[in-house]
Amino acid sequence: MNGEFDITPFLAGRAKRFLAYLIDVLPISIITFLIFYFYLGFDQLMETYVANPEDLDMREDFIIQRDWISRVSFSVWIFYCAIMESSPYQATVGKMAMKMKVVDEFGEPLTPMKSGIRNLSKIISMIVFSIGFLWILIDRKNQGWHDKIARTYVVDQLLFEGAKTESTEESEGGEISDLE
Repeated sequence: MNGEFDITPFLAGRAKRFLAYLIDVLPISIITFLIFYFYLGFDQLMETYVANPEDLDMREDFIIQRDWISRVSFSVWIFYCAIMESSPYQATVGKMAMKMKVVDEFGEPLTPMKSGIRNLSKIISMIVFSIGFLWILIDRKNQGWHDKIARTYVVDQLLFEGAKTESTEESEGGEISDLE
């Protein structure tokens, strides 16, 4: 699907994108929390904080560790997305479950570099009160800031693959008739 084409008919819906995000991020967040809880002392910190919520030093320690859990989860999610979206699947597990995939502006699979740019750009989407992610709600092509920076789209796999198959059949048919 090289060249200019209108991606709009193939775009994945906002609700599907959000559900795919939840499918991906919840297990990562839960596993990260459990590692911190059972192996990095968050259980003791949380227990002490709940018992003494007025203790400002304890509150500060709790907030610092809670923020670390959040940062580690976000970092793992970015790394996971970068690998999966540049794989032959072109999608994370959540996107696969929702029958979506990520393509570049020409409808082609993402290279590892393009996927890396897209996913590292999620830091920009997140940094300003997550406005870059919320942008998906108002953008006519359902793109977040990270999609715009990397020039990528999340498409409905079934619609996109169907159109790609039709396009291939038409071009093959044209080549055969030209030979006759």
